[in-house]
This record gives sequence, structure tokens and C-alpha cells, in this order.
Amino acid sequence: IHRRIKTEILDRVAFPAYLTGSIKGRDYKANAELHKGAKIVIAEDIGSFFPSTTAEHVLDVWRNFFGFSADVAELLTALTTRNGGLPQGAITSPQIANLIFWRDEPRLHDRFASEGIVYSRFVDDVSVSSQAALAPEKKTEVIAAIYGLMLRGGYRPKRRKHELKTARQQMTVTKLTVNTKPGIPNDERGRIRAAVHRLETLVAN
Repeated sequence: IHRRIKTEILDRVAFPAYLTGSIKGRDYKANAELHKGAKIVIAEDIGSFFPSTTAEHVLDVWRNFFGFSADVAELLTALTTRNGGLPQGAITSPQIANLIFWRDEPRLHDRFASEGIVYSRFVDDVSVSSQAALAPEKKTEVIAAIYGLMLRGGYRPKRRKHELKTARQQMTVTKLTVNTKPGIPNDERGRIRAAVHRLETLVAN
């Protein structure tokens, strides 16, 4: 049933380019690519995204985004939620999660775009960047706008995941550096090399 819901309904949605999670032809690298060569990157994380996505959120997507009748929307909600929330791991959940902010996210994206700011979301990771430096008050305004999107939807930002980096530092988006072209951060490269070396040593012995 979940497979049919995915292929017959969710896969038919034309998702905007700024949504990159669990969409065919897009991935974490495509998400990072949107921000390459920026002067500043701001990264935010939606706290407990899937557990905080309630049956009411999901019903709103089926009823008001897709426009299904009340009976059909309620049945689809019952089929795609568990214990009153969006279950992590279900094949329908990521694309439903992409649609949760369908009312406000397009406006926020367009507003940022008009100001030369790139916006993207990879499931629960929100990233914005600018090819030009931003004044302190503009940075505060951008962060407040992202938090506003989350709070209006009933979500909380994971403030310990907040990052604000400039081109003088190592800027990362979905765990890839974006100072030039997307790539693995140097410290991660070091860990990988060390792990490979340990494995080679174990095999040799």
C-alpha cells in the first residue's frame, strides 16, 4: 500500500529545486552544490523533525495540498502515520516531510532569492548562503525568518546545530565543504585514511 501511495501520488509531485532530500536525481551532494563558492553559509536543523510531524500535519498535506476529500485524506493519513506521527523509515515519510511547509516555504524561498540569498532544505537540514557578505543585522533577519518558518509549523530549531561560517572558514552543507566545489572536509578525509590504514594493517597481519 505504501509503495502504491508513493508511486501513484507522491512521485507525481514536481518538487521545487530547493528541496533535495529523498527525491530522484537529487541528494546531499546536489544540496551542497547549490551553495558552492558562497561568501557566507548559515545552517539550521529542525529538531526531532519526524517525531514532531503529527497526524494533523500529514492530514493538512493530503487535504489541502493535494485537495483530497475529507474521507480520502483521513484514510491516507491513517495509512501514512503511526502512533499519531510520521514514522521514520516508511517509504512515504520523506516525501510527505518535504511537503510539510508547503504553505510558507515557497514564499520564504522567493523572498530570499529576491535578496540574492540561496535557500535549500535536505529533509531537516535548512541551509542558506549568499555570494555577497551580509551585514550583522541581515544575518539576524535571515535566521529569524528560518526560525519563524519552523515555529509557525509547530517545530523547534535544534539550536546546538546552528552554524554560521564565512569563506575564511571551512563552510559545510550536508557534511560537504562548499568553499569551492562540494567535497569531504579535511578532518573527515583524515579519519577515512586512518580507518583504511588500520584495515590494511589488520589484513596484512
